[in-house]
Amino acid sequence: MEYVIYGLGAVVFFVLVMASIALHEIGHLVPGKIFDVRTTQYFVGFGRTVWSRFRGETEYGFKAIPLGGYVRFVGMYPPAKDNPGQVRSARTGIFQSLADNARAAEWETVRTEDGGRLFYQKKVWQKLIIMAGGPTMNLLLAFVIILGVTATYGVNRTQLTVNRVQECIVAVGEPTDDCAGKPKTPAYASGIQPGDTIVAFNGQPVSDWDEMSLLIRANLDQIAQITVLRNGQTVQLTPVITVFTGGPARAGRADRGPRRHVDDGAADGSRAARVPGEGVLHRRQPDHRQAARHLRSDEHRRGQPRGR
Repeated sequence: MEYVIYGLGAVVFFVLVMASIALHEIGHLVPGKIFDVRTTQYFVGFGRTVWSRFRGETEYGFKAIPLGGYVRFVGMYPPAKDNPGQVRSARTGIFQSLADNARAAEWETVRTEDGGRLFYQKKVWQKLIIMAGGPTMNLLLAFVIILGVTATYGVNRTQLTVNRVQECIVAVGEPTDDCAGKPKTPAYASGIQPGDTIVAFNGQPVSDWDEMSLLIRANLDQIAQITVLRNGQTVQLTPVITVFTGGPARAGRADRGPRRHVDDGAADGSRAARVPGEGVLHRRQPDHRQAARHLRSDEHRRGQPRGR
């Protein structure tokens, strides 16, 4: 079934690419018709004709090899300057010969009543508009696609309205739906609910998630209180301790009460400190520099002579 879905997706993608090619050629066809250039063919694809129909002087249809498309304007190659009634004389070289043969073949389709309707007889600005019509159609198509996606599906962006609340703190790679024996997240402990809109952090109003994220980072492992808008009412949530991983030691820890250290099973060897009665975690990295100072102090004391 998976291969069938991939196959259908490839077919749909290919059809959309061919549709964009057809629209590209329409970008050439429409201004050519507006400026009254004789247009003999509008085809999607190359090779043998699969289906076609005449509308006026123009033949519209599909060809067997769907790898492109074209619009044929009569008079794309101007005649020789010294003899306006003939195509330019042939030149040496493979590519020059091919171009001259194409001019000669096209000149056979020019009729006397086509005077003034040949492509090369049009004004410069008209020819520029006709040639630029295809790329302009591509740009317009890209704009419409992007507009349609953003108007219907939308784009992902951070916002202050809560979509989901993670219940517990989990290590990287662990399932997020298994919270047995795991500590609760500060957000869950504060009582925040899906649908709440955050309006303030520690009394400071916030207008977007980037501002909220900066305030959370700056708060480190301090007490935080979040204010939300819930069902049209402003609600002050339960104060919690934000989670802090690593970083420099901070002063003023004693005013937040005693802590009981428990191992949270983190792979990096960090420890978790639980504030009694609040159920909120603070992650503290082991202080390797302090351990090194203790080790040097012990070595120094062992080197000193004992007093008598």
